[in-house]
Order: sequence, then structure tokens, then C-alpha cells
Amino acid sequence: MRLAPDAAGDAGDLAESAIAVRFATATAALVFTGRLGVGRPQVDDYRRSDDGASWWVFTRVALDLGRQLAMAADGTVFLVSDDQLVRDQGWGDPKRVAGRKSAQRLPLAPLRPATLLDLVRQAGLHSVPGRALDEAVVLLRAPNAGGVIRRALDLGLEVTYRPTRLAPLFDDEPSDSVQHGVVLELALRAMDGDLPAGFLDALHRDPFALLCRRVGGEDTVLMQYRQASPLSDGPLLALAERGVWLLSGSEFGCARLERLGEPLDGGSLVELSADYPLQDAGSSPDWADDAPAAPDAPRLTIVPARTPGATVDATLLDSAGLDTVRMILEGHPLADAVQVVTGRDQHLLLAAGGLLERLPLGEPLHCIGPGPLYIPLGFRTEPLLPPSALQALFEPDADRAVVLTARVALVFNLEQRRPAWTMWLGSLPELDFQLPDEAETVLRVVDERLTPQPKPDPAVPPRLRQTPLPGSPPRPAGTGVPRLPRHWRDAALDAEFAGNLVTAAEIHERNGDDRRAANLYERAARQAARRRR
Repeated sequence: MRLAPDAAGDAGDLAESAIAVRFATATAALVFTGRLGVGRPQVDDYRRSDDGASWWVFTRVALDLGRQLAMAADGTVFLVSDDQLVRDQGWGDPKRVAGRKSAQRLPLAPLRPATLLDLVRQAGLHSVPGRALDEAVVLLRAPNAGGVIRRALDLGLEVTYRPTRLAPLFDDEPSDSVQHGVVLELALRAMDGDLPAGFLDALHRDPFALLCRRVGGEDTVLMQYRQASPLSDGPLLALAERGVWLLSGSEFGCARLERLGEPLDGGSLVELSADYPLQDAGSSPDWADDAPAAPDAPRLTIVPARTPGATVDATLLDSAGLDTVRMILEGHPLADAVQVVTGRDQHLLLAAGGLLERLPLGEPLHCIGPGPLYIPLGFRTEPLLPPSALQALFEPDADRAVVLTARVALVFNLEQRRPAWTMWLGSLPELDFQLPDEAETVLRVVDERLTPQPKPDPAVPPRLRQTPLPGSPPRPAGTGVPRLPRHWRDAALDAEFAGNLVTAAEIHERNGDDRRAANLYERAARQAARRRR
């Protein structure tokens, strides 16, 4: 393309001039292209050098504005004069600049044509901080969709899905390149406010899913979350006005999207129920009776349901998961707050105030009360029962935790709970008090004289007199070390099991654990609201 200089040279810098700006990188050229929207000029052409060491943007713009935008993007301005490029000195009338004999001149012919898409591909994407989104798109394979949809529904989000075919975005892809094939496209939308930041971070870290945002809020360009192109949103949307683009720096790569249907409700993928056939009204024998028989009471079951705002109050693990938890918690700050109750083949991890949401294992449970009555996250009882009925049916209390699963109600003895760090603690070395012999002799004599000796019970055989009473604290074998004193978290957990959530929250608050205290205060408020209803 040949650009002639503007005829209105007397207007100087205020008139539009044909310029070519050289950049060392495609990224800088895209930044300059996006900033050109300030003066609303049109880019006439893109070029690049044969060796790929420079990229050129040809445009018509007020010279003073073009100089400022080019310098801001670290570009070098050249005036277009016939078939030559004359380097601009940065000030003055363009006619005088072009007429200087000492000015650097470059031929226009050696530059090869390029497109804006070439620049977008060459520049790639760069990392940006995560920001609040009220809607997002997730691309993933069908086997991984159920868990994501269930968690989104638990958080009260609107979820739709549809199959989408991905094809290579760039036309010069080799014919034998790997095709992306068909994936599921999940559209997430917050009913009120923004999508939960923690949920977005989890999806962003998931290696089997690609979290995207809609550029400019439009369904034209899907950009990988926490990634951005150097080209601003307006020119990028104009470039992709035909079809839908995916721009990603992950293994998904870049693609053109071909939607294969209308969006469908994502709830249908969470759990497929058994068949429930229909029958004609006249075929039912109950209709022939004058007084229909009373319906049977429904069996108590656990069914999927949304549980927005619920915290992870406990975790249910099998034996293999318990071994993995030992490796995760050893040396982790969570080991100081988590307690474990071991069972026959199922085990319960406990921590007050939602602390276990940071543990990526097991079945997450939330407390529905009263007392330590737990149910998996994303489930509820069917039919719905008031707290008094749950208390009468399962009798949870400070010594007995109950976990309602889809198949069975598990009961755990809370008297057997112990700190998580005991799972990897072996026998302690014997304590050897390094006292001089004479000091030890004196202390033994003083101890015998001052300590009253209990009278032996003649009814008890001598070999049983040293047996500890039931319920007395155990002592590690061969160590002589008494059990450690109770931690304040034990008192908080006891109060939580007893249903005194406010007391448990106050204990956390007094000890500086404000986040757990806030979670417990929130649970207490929700329980009070349910009782009022």
C-alpha cells in the first residue's frame, strides 16, 4: 500500500499526516494500535521486516498526537513520502522534516505485508490480576462437568451448558495439527453480585478446565481468566466480529468456537434420577374407592440441593484418604486446629468455623444441627425436618456426632477425638531427668514423708491396684509423660457440639481467630432465623 503525505502542510501538526511507526515487538505495536482510538484514526496497513526484528503500523493521524502515542509505546515515527520512509525528528513541520537531507531514509518495498491477527498471535497473552466477574465461561471435558456444576449450584449460581466444537484459530495451521474436538461450554452467572472469588481461583487452578471471561462483556471473544492481550478490547472485538474466538495461553490454545446447540440447564447433569413412569388416572385402583387410602409416609432420604453460604465444618474420609491427610497436614498450620475421630472404615475430621475448606480431600460436610449433626455439602434431607425432629431421630450431642449420607447414617464417638498431629506421632523417648545422685535421694525422702500414701483395698487383688480407672487420661507407654492440657480450640469445639455457637464464636474471638468467630456467628444467626420461621 502506498500512502501519500497530506496536502494541508500549512496546518502543521494539527493536520493529519501519513506516518509509519516502527516497533521492536508486536506487543508494542498492539498497544499503539489500541491507543489510536483516542484520535479515532484508522490504521491503514501493517508491515513487518523480513527478519521479523521490527513491526510497522501505517496510519493517518494528527502528527503531534501520533508522535506522543508512538513515544509512549516505545516506537519510532517515520513520515511516508512516496516510496520512502523519512525518520521524524519529533517536532516541526512534516514538510520540512521530509525535506532535510540529513534525515534517515528507508525504502518501503522490503517490508512484508502483515495483518492485525498476525500481531495478536505474535504478541500472545500476558498475566493480569484476577478481577471480579458476574459471569464467566468454563470449557472442559464431559466427565469433569458434573463436579463443577454441582459446586456452582451449591453456591447459588445459574449454570447452563452446551457442546461446542473448537477449531484452530489461525489459518496457517498445518493440516496434521491436533484438533481440539468437542468440549462442554458451561456458562456461569451470579444471581446477585459477583461470582465467588474462591470458586474462580479453584477453576483457574484446575488443570482439566479452562476458565474464561467475556471480553467487553460480549460473547465474541473468550479470554482466559487472568490473561489479557496487549490489544485493547474495542479493536479486539472488531477483529473477531464474525464468529467467536477463544484466546488462551494454556494447553487448550486458541480456537474458533462453533456452538452445537442452545444452552441447557446445568442442573440436569448433576445427578440422573431413576425412571418414574407415568400412568393413566383410570388405571389406578385407588380411584375406584370412595375413600382413597392414606398415602404411605415417605422414607427419609438425602437428596441433592443447593446449599449457598454453607461452610465446610467437617470432612468424611475413608482409610486411604486418612493416610493422605497425614502427608498433607504434617508441618501444615491446619494440624494445630484439626481433630480426628477414627472409625471402622470411615473417619471424621473436625475443625470449627469452616477451617476445613482448605483441605482438598474427602467428602466436605456442613453442620445442619442441632449439635454435631452433619450432611454432605450440596445435599439436604427429604422430607425437610425441623431441628427438634432431627434431634429426636439421631440424638447428636457433645459425645456423639452423626453424619447423614445417601446410604447410611454414621455415628462417631466424640470422646475418642484427638488432635490430628497424633496420627504421625510415634512413641516418645523416655524422659531422663539429669539430677545429681544426692539430690535425687533427698527428693525421694521428702516425697515419701510429705505425700500421703493411699491405703490398699483388700478387696482388690494387688496386680489390679495400678490399673487406671475408666475415663482417666491415658499415658503414653514407657514415657511417663502425662497427656497435654486441653487447648482453647477443644473448648470451642465442645461448645459447638453442645449447640452453643455464640459461646464457641466468643472463644475464637478472644483468641484472635476472627474469621472462625465470624463463621460461627453467621451459623448462629441462620439457626435463629430458621427457628423464627
